[in-house]
Amino acid sequence: MSESTTDLSPGARIGLGLLMVALGVFPMLAAFDVGPLGRADINGPPWIGFVAGAIFAVGGVMVAAGERLKDHALGFVLIVVLIAGFAAIGNWIAFGAGTRACNVSISGFSALPRNASDLACRGAFGMGALIMNGMLVVVLAQGLVRVAGPGPVVSRVQKGGEWVMLLALLPVLIPLVFFTLLKALFESAREYFKTGRWPRNEAFIKRMKGRRTPTFGGS
Repeated sequence: MSESTTDLSPGARIGLGLLMVALGVFPMLAAFDVGPLGRADINGPPWIGFVAGAIFAVGGVMVAAGERLKDHALGFVLIVVLIAGFAAIGNWIAFGAGTRACNVSISGFSALPRNASDLACRGAFGMGALIMNGMLVVVLAQGLVRVAGPGPVVSRVQKGGEWVMLLALLPVLIPLVFFTLLKALFESAREYFKTGRWPRNEAFIKRMKGRRTPTFGGS
């Protein structure tokens, strides 16, 4: 099978990785008031600029290295650093001291109103922060399994991280489930008024009857 034409060549991948590293260096230096950017350009404490730049730099290293980091200890460390960086920024925005004002837009669609209130801003980023926190716990637990092997303590830690991610997603999952049930109810009612019968999932009913019907061995 031929490689996809969208795959980057080794040279292009290294060039893109080095560009990302270079872009990450500027905010990292700004945290120390060095270079073309300064601490005044960081919308937050200096360490935010350093962490944001480190995320770019680490991502650049991973892009440049490519498959060489697969199943390598350094690759695992870099993934942990990336997740921890995102978690640190999200936790500061959501739970740090001070007043927050933010606006999130995706392809022109604003997820938050302009100049969103402190509570709305913290709530939106808090959900992302909790997801990253849970993901970090899960990844670290998986790393412990690789080093020390599976065990009840590590399993409980990983389950705890998964529950944190699930709880963070509840504000999205609950409306989604409610909308799905409402849509199914509406379609069932429309089918009833159209045919006089409620829709039946014949395949599901047949499968349930097959489970309840006892089977006997051949003669």
